[in-house]
Amino acid sequence: LMAEYVTEGGRLSVDTQTGYVLALRHRLWRDHGTMTDDFRRRLQRDAYEIRCGFTGAPLLISTLLDHGMVDEAYRMLLSWDYPGWLYEVRSGATTIWERWNSLEEDGRVSDTGMDSFNHYAYGSVCHAVYTRIMGLRCLEPGWKRAEVAPKIRGQIPWSEIRLETVSGTWFVSWRIHQDGTFSMRVCVPEGCEAEIELPDGEAEDRPREVVGPGVHTYTYRPGRDWLHPFGEDPASWREGYFSFTDRPLGFILSRLESYYGVRITATDPGLLEYRFTGVSICSLISENSMMSLIFLSISACVMPRIEPFM
Repeated sequence: LMAEYVTEGGRLSVDTQTGYVLALRHRLWRDHGTMTDDFRRRLQRDAYEIRCGFTGAPLLISTLLDHGMVDEAYRMLLSWDYPGWLYEVRSGATTIWERWNSLEEDGRVSDTGMDSFNHYAYGSVCHAVYTRIMGLRCLEPGWKRAEVAPKIRGQIPWSEIRLETVSGTWFVSWRIHQDGTFSMRVCVPEGCEAEIELPDGEAEDRPREVVGPGVHTYTYRPGRDWLHPFGEDPASWREGYFSFTDRPLGFILSRLESYYGVRITATDPGLLEYRFTGVSICSLISENSMMSLIFLSISACVMPRIEPFM
């Protein structure tokens, strides 16, 4: 398999989202960094649209989270656009469909056939939500040992999960507070153990703590402020411009879009000027380079006026 699908330089010969998902899922790489970098570029070229079906989509989010691409996972999971899980929510769904377009935007049922409105395939994304984002995963049969290792970002500021098992009730709740601190509460049943990995934001792989039965609480300030990626106080942005000389335009736009849930549209493709509620990004970019000086101007108290696109 390695000789057939991975070049000597570590490139995957099947340059598709599903190709990367399966390769990473089954540890089919020569160099992990090369594989994940290429996957990121594939997602960028795909404009972060889901372009995989029953084989890749159920594993997409968990694979991204497992291999350090947490920002990308959140962006694709929480996209309101078609194709996507929240497109279905925007369309009034309370269950996950068999097809991305089982219900058309005009409200008609798709004529493609086999249109289940409650289907396991794309619904399998819930496994990633429970085990990676909420952070509770079974390590031994009967839930005698479990992992608590949430992968968090500011788009989902709190989570709570309770699970009844043959070994007792497991409970995990966590919250990102407005002051930037993070708190988590873990309840471990009698006779069980938990491996706890606290999210930091700078080092994704932190030492794990093994705890026994009882209630365990944690409160601390991580190395990254997930709720305020551009600064804690919007009032401090009132005057002047912020320049990001070491970041590509796509990086800045993706952070703004994924953190604040706004649709970004180009008002002048030639100038590459992007405008949306309360925010203006102007960038003069050379034809062959995405590296540029980017100006970001945000007035005070603008954040409450930014609304999710629905």
